[in-house]
Amino acid sequence: MKKVETTIEIAYHWSNVTVEQLSSMAGGIKTKAQDDTVVHVTPALPTLLGAQKELLDETIQERLTNTSPELTKTEGKRATDVMNTIEKIGGEVQEQANALTPGDAVSIEIIYDRIGFVSKEKAGSQDRSFEVYDEFYQGLKVRIKAEKEGTTYHFRWGLDNVAFKEIKAGNVSHLSIKDLPSATKIYLQYAVTPPMGKNAIVSVNDTELEWSSSIFGITK
Repeated sequence: MKKVETTIEIAYHWSNVTVEQLSSMAGGIKTKAQDDTVVHVTPALPTLLGAQKELLDETIQERLTNTSPELTKTEGKRATDVMNTIEKIGGEVQEQANALTPGDAVSIEIIYDRIGFVSKEKAGSQDRSFEVYDEFYQGLKVRIKAEKEGTTYHFRWGLDNVAFKEIKAGNVSHLSIKDLPSATKIYLQYAVTPPMGKNAIVSVNDTELEWSSSIFGITK
């Protein structure tokens, strides 16, 4: 019997995305979709997305001084236009990525990550006790559920969900991370070191941290 490969689908969680985050996401996808050498989307789509992003940015800026219902309606329409174009690009990326490496979830997700998408499987496995709760220019604010007093919290970040750089450890479960690349999807993981008592016993082989599954945020 012929084996039927499962399609690795792209996730879209628009209900959890602010218009500012949507704008940042659109800017990243536009550039990366244009420049990717493995998947080739219809050239007009990134161009269209760029133009739609500019219109959305205009309403975001205007909203600082204008809270009229008319502007809200315009902003909603422009945000919808951006989302629709992102999904069209995502559809072409999904089709080509699954055709290039059928059934190879790791390879497919690398393509998704590179362009600015995430698979449904990976999005569904994100650790809900660990979250990005704010995004700012070249930075993210993250938090995890606090452990016992004296716990050390470790964080690390990466651009491709493969290679990570550790951030200085500390005793805080809420952290603002700055000096990250702007308008970029950043993957994050955490680990904890429990507090030690006066007579703690530590193995010389116990040197590896147990890192969490990845979450991500998009810097401004």
